[in-house]
Amino acid sequence: MDKCKVSRPSLYWPDENNRVASCYLFDDKEILHGDDVGTLFKKKKVTVAR
Repeated sequence: MDKCKVSRPSLYWPDENNRVASCYLFDDKEILHGDDVGTLFKKKKVTVAR
């Protein structure tokens, strides 16, 4: 693809799993903006021993 040589693709969310792709082949999918990258990581429940 010629546009790959001209500009860098956005992060696209190809499916409902916690994956993203930086490829123009997914440009019909939802774009994941930089502020939303934290949503890809599962939150770990922390318990405090008393």
